[in-house]
Formats: sequence, structure tokens, C-alpha cells
Amino acid sequence: PDGSSSLKHPSPPPPRDAQPSARRLGIRAAMKSVAVAFFAVVSSLATSGIDAAMLRKQARQEPDTACGKGFDNLVKGSQDYYRTAAVELFTHPSHTMDNATFEAEFECWFASM
Repeated sequence: PDGSSSLKHPSPPPPRDAQPSARRLGIRAAMKSVAVAFFAVVSSLATSGIDAAMLRKQARQEPDTACGKGFDNLVKGSQDYYRTAAVELFTHPSHTMDNATFEAEFECWFASM
């Protein structure tokens, strides 16, 4: 041998911060995905809230009172029967006031039978 080495020394590795590891890249990708998903959800909620407000604004209408006179036109015996049934049907402790809450609707339903 002539004194020169035929072996080449490998070049030193780049600094650790210059080349992100696969794990760091995975975490960054996951964080970006979460940020994009979060932005999409927030945007969707904001848009749906605006849409709901617009629908409520367009859907304003007077309550239907056409049935209100139907129950009053029933004979006294039918009205008494309904009143007794309404009290007896709603005896569960969680529903004792439901007959009063929905009185107009139930009277309308009873009159239409």
C-alpha cells in the first residue's frame, strides 16, 4: 500500500434539529389534522346557527286557533267526560300537570274525534 487509504470516511450526519424524525412528522401531521377538523366543526356550527336563525325568522306564523271553538261546541256531558278522563289519565307524579300544559291541544283532539 502506498499510504493512502482507499476507505472513504462517511460524512458526518446532519444536526439533529435539521432533520425531523418520523415521530415528529407524525405528530405534526396529526396536529394539523386536528386543527383542520376543529376549524371545520366550528365553521359548520356557526353556519348552521345562522341557517337556523334564518329559518326561524322565515317560519314565524300565528298559532293555529281554528280548533279552539270545537270543544266549546260539544254537549256538556262530553265536556265533563273529557275533564274527568284528563285528570284520571295524568296521575303519574312526573306528569300531573301535563293535562293543563296541553289542555288546548287535547281538547281540540277530543272534539275532532
